[in-house]
Amino acid sequence: AGYLDAMKQGDYDKALSYVQAGIPDSYQQQIEELLGQLDQAAMKKLLKAIYGNMNYKILSTEKNGEDSASVKVRVTNIDLKSVVSDVLGEYVSWVMMQLLSGSTPGESEYAAKLAELLMTSISNNRDSKVTSEVEVPVVKTDDGWKIASMSLLGSAAGGGLLDGLGGWDLGY
Repeated sequence: AGYLDAMKQGDYDKALSYVQAGIPDSYQQQIEELLGQLDQAAMKKLLKAIYGNMNYKILSTEKNGEDSASVKVRVTNIDLKSVVSDVLGEYVSWVMMQLLSGSTPGESEYAAKLAELLMTSISNNRDSKVTSEVEVPVVKTDDGWKIASMSLLGSAAGGGLLDGLGGWDLGY
């Protein structure tokens, strides 16, 4: 619940405090690649747009020994897979125009353009929702219970955002 609440508020650093440190996670790497070039204010604004209207319900918790458990969560959010489908065509066109014009935008400009396109498409698709139920593995650490893997929860909470991006090279 803490991770999802932090993401709804656009606080990525706080959200990460609920994730077990040191675990390589493709979802976490992708989100950091997508957001890493944005300044803090822009990142918070984008995260709020993506996660701000997300709803979730913890359906069950099952302890698997002393130090691990599974938490079943139902998450409803904007269908960001559709948003990404809309955005990628526009983004690729913008990148091509930059290349053809001889312009050489920096990484932060690429990220800002992608964030701008995402924000517009999210606003236009607010009523298109998707619901997923996922099992989230958690482990007991010295700092309390932490999420052991973000892949399933991240995909559900993000409404398929990174699933939609798949193997796309974002240009930076």
